[in-house]
Amino acid sequence: LDLMSTSKLVVNDNSLVIIKTQIAAGGNTSDNAVLTYNQGAGIQLNGDNAVLELNGRLHIGNNATFGFTYPGSNSGYIKFNRGAGVWWDNWATNNAHITCGVNAIIKLEGQSKTDKIIDISQINVAIPKNLTTFIMKKMFGGI
Repeated sequence: LDLMSTSKLVVNDNSLVIIKTQIAAGGNTSDNAVLTYNQGAGIQLNGDNAVLELNGRLHIGNNATFGFTYPGSNSGYIKFNRGAGVWWDNWATNNAHITCGVNAIIKLEGQSKTDKIIDISQINVAIPKNLTTFIMKKMFGGI
């Protein structure tokens, strides 16, 4: 799935979008599904139960800031759920959870200290060495 400039992926409450990779015997990927997030793209997670599940790979393009927005006070969350796989090979080009271009940023923000913004349901998430910035915070103005 390629999210190009000005495109938006909207996930409504009680909805789930899965980017799924098939895992072959031995833990190697047989089919790498990729969400490509380019500069100017957007993801909107509307409601506490709106989930973008990354069972495949995420590629953040040059100068892109990966994250999500939400109208109102209830946001969904990003779920990393790759399951099986060889944890020490997460940085290999064909097996990395996240890859990125130059000046790429991950910015995940919640509404309050109890707002779930990320769920890691796997051993780890390999963050690329060339990622410019990783921001994860919860606002404290909410309920």
